[in-house]
Amino acid sequence: MSDYTFDKTLTLPFEKVLKWQKAIYMGAGMSAADAQCVADHLVTADARGVYSHGIMRTSIYTSA
Repeated sequence: MSDYTFDKTLTLPFEKVLKWQKAIYMGAGMSAADAQCVADHLVTADARGVYSHGIMRTSIYTSA
């Protein structure tokens, strides 16, 4: 395993990430209301620093 560290942090606007996440879930077949709910919870988790319960789960939740 390589030894790599990030030297920069990427900060994105909350609302932009929320909109992007909602679009992903709607594209995966969720209703707008369900997509909004899931996106809100995951983006909020990331914003609070609980990354294990944040948007890193997107690929898991959208895979059939």
